[in-house]
Amino acid sequence: MSYAIATGAKLEYGEMSGTQFPNAWTQIRGLNSIPQMGQAPNTVDSTCFDDLVYTSSVLGLQEIGVMDFGFNLADPEAGANINVVAGLDKDTAYGWRLTYANGIEFKFVSKPSYSIDAVTPNDLAKFTLHLSAESGFTITVPTA
Repeated sequence: MSYAIATGAKLEYGEMSGTQFPNAWTQIRGLNSIPQMGQAPNTVDSTCFDDLVYTSSVLGLQEIGVMDFGFNLADPEAGANINVVAGLDKDTAYGWRLTYANGIEFKFVSKPSYSIDAVTPNDLAKFTLHLSAESGFTITVPTA
């Protein structure tokens, strides 16, 4: 059995065509951290008067939350990652694709937001891209 290493993962975006994911994707370079993709579903109490020893529950909704993707901050120039992100319309929902090196893929739709991270002397400047999937994920796990 071999295990996947995260090196080689990439985050890409593209303009949606209605409800269809993009045909053309643009990679944002400098990705250095990937958040947890999806949360555990909450539980809904299903205990009734017939339950004399234990409470019971069923799985409920799954919270998406905000996903924070970290990036090394490239020096601002036309094709720099910070200029790519800053140039995205914060009111437009883009298609996003996170692909791990082993082919596992997450697709979702989100409006972008970003912040510049705090730094101290001798730190590499970084920024964070904040995304929140509008309707869950499409997850593809290769079989080979």
